[in-house]
Amino acid sequence: MKFVSSIRFWNCLPILLVFAFGFRADTPQEKIISGFKKYLEELPQEKVYLHFDRPYYSAGETIWFKAYLVAGAQHEPSPFSRTLYVDLLTEKKELVKQLKIFVDAGSANGSFHLSDSLPSGNYLVQGYTRWMKNFDTEYFFRRQIKIWNGETMPDGVALKNKVGVQFFAEGGEWVAGFKSKLAFKAIGEDGLARKIKGKIVDNEGQSIAEFQSNVLGMGAVAMVPLKGKVYRAIIDDPKMEIVLPSVKDSGVALSVTNASTSEDVVARIQSTGLNKTVLVIAQTRGIICYAAKITIPNTLSFVKIPKKNFPTGVVQITVLEESGIPLCERLTFIDQQEGLSIKLESNQKTFKPREKVTLSIEVKDSKGQPVMTDLSLAVCDDQYVLLDDRRENIYSYLYFSSELRGHIESPGYYF
Repeated sequence: MKFVSSIRFWNCLPILLVFAFGFRADTPQEKIISGFKKYLEELPQEKVYLHFDRPYYSAGETIWFKAYLVAGAQHEPSPFSRTLYVDLLTEKKELVKQLKIFVDAGSANGSFHLSDSLPSGNYLVQGYTRWMKNFDTEYFFRRQIKIWNGETMPDGVALKNKVGVQFFAEGGEWVAGFKSKLAFKAIGEDGLARKIKGKIVDNEGQSIAEFQSNVLGMGAVAMVPLKGKVYRAIIDDPKMEIVLPSVKDSGVALSVTNASTSEDVVARIQSTGLNKTVLVIAQTRGIICYAAKITIPNTLSFVKIPKKNFPTGVVQITVLEESGIPLCERLTFIDQQEGLSIKLESNQKTFKPREKVTLSIEVKDSKGQPVMTDLSLAVCDDQYVLLDDRRENIYSYLYFSSELRGHIESPGYYF
């Protein structure tokens, strides 16, 4: 898997709200651990993923899909909900159709027949259960579907002139005197990424650093901000200037290195206070896999967090005051390479029109051992249906997209 940029660290779902539980523990660290455990036991999160047979349709056709409903930190088939709601909405969020589907052992299937009179446009399919409605709607599964009717194309032309660019300090705050990263994201008016490049200058006009985004409009630049300085980013195309986050005179800064060749995630914690004591908590989907109380010698400390303790997924690393108040936070991704290997073979190489096709499917785990699976297969003509390798799939959704807020363009790019 490719490195997941820190660009989305500010969008993690609000797991630290578990402090609201009333429990007894001796120390703030024990309270946090107990709170997470209680959260997992009493408020297990459900997720649903819909596998469609195609990414776009014509009016009069049928949208076929299979649903996978899981619950808990380990993504096991959900025992909580038996009914799945699937809505087809217009671009203005007007309801076109709603399905209520029975779920058996975490699995279900259904279809929408599209009316011949349905106008062209971008439609939204969303899936959820009644249990999921108790939480933020960000937990709902959502997928945009394009529908054509005759020669009329969906409204909406990509706007390439206006670009919005945001800069964010790694860990949350930009502290003077500490080398840290600024992550950035550039998007156009259509909500899609734009490639940019430029430079950072101080309030005296001196050039400090240059930056350039990847194809998804993201990137990061490392520098040491100085006390009393105001920094601006000057973008080359389109021409624009952006005032960067303000530099804090004091505070705690967090920087994370997650090299694919290392067995540890390394957190660099810097503090303007001498010998400051902090708590470090790292968790994935509510499972606390690392917790420590450390005293930062002088102003800098390195913390090694073993990757082997974590399941695959987004890791939330939080540095807190000794009293339990969060100071800074960073997300990264750990891939334990536990995916399934699927081998698909047909009974012959070529077929006549309408001739029966027999497929043999073999599924093995990461250790090469055969496993039982509940799967779905969509077969289509590759001359008429273009597939994007960067599209979302069940793996990228369950372990990545569903753990973050907001739209993630081309999630398959990271895997």
